[in-house]
Amino acid sequence: MLAALAACFAVATGWAGTVPAGAQGAGEGRPFVNVVQVTGYLDPIMADFLERAVAESERGGAEALILQLDSPGSVLPPA
Repeated sequence: MLAALAACFAVATGWAGTVPAGAQGAGEGRPFVNVVQVTGYLDPIMADFLERAVAESERGGAEALILQLDSPGSVLPPA
């Protein structure tokens, strides 16, 4: 039940759109690019997710990280 709820939340918030391009055929030691697709409002949860995506790309040695955003706006306060 919890897994189904988590899957529904992931789809609703756009987390399901996360696609590590490096996982799509990059061989060991070959350069790769991570691609993260985000759909929906940018909120604190999504901001945390994006921070983790950047950190994981850095740790994993990605050559680049592409963020594809399809968002009507943000519910985050101005920085």
